[in-house]
Amino acid sequence: MTEKSEPRTQLTAAQVEAWVGEVEDKTWSAKAEASACRFLLGNLLVELQGMGLMDAGEFISRLRLALPPDMDNAQARLGVADLLDDLQLFFHQPKSTEGAGNPGGVFH
Repeated sequence: MTEKSEPRTQLTAAQVEAWVGEVEDKTWSAKAEASACRFLLGNLLVELQGMGLMDAGEFISRLRLALPPDMDNAQARLGVADLLDDLQLFFHQPKSTEGAGNPGGVFH
């Protein structure tokens, strides 16, 4: 059995421009929010480790183990995995470099 699809209406140039602008705004907003979350999480771990309240490397390892393999969005899973990789590299820097071993280190 074949179903007839509704005829598609052509979008005007103004409608396309408005739609593209909306997508661009949402993309910018999502990137800004993700960057802010990375900055906040990384620097919270720096502070907690610096105060001796936690082992950031161990916490990152536990997060990696808890990452669900069947996460609904593969792109989100890759984003989380990339963040964990960046955090792990940051917290395994030698103490002579600016980073986790240096109290003035900031995660970007």
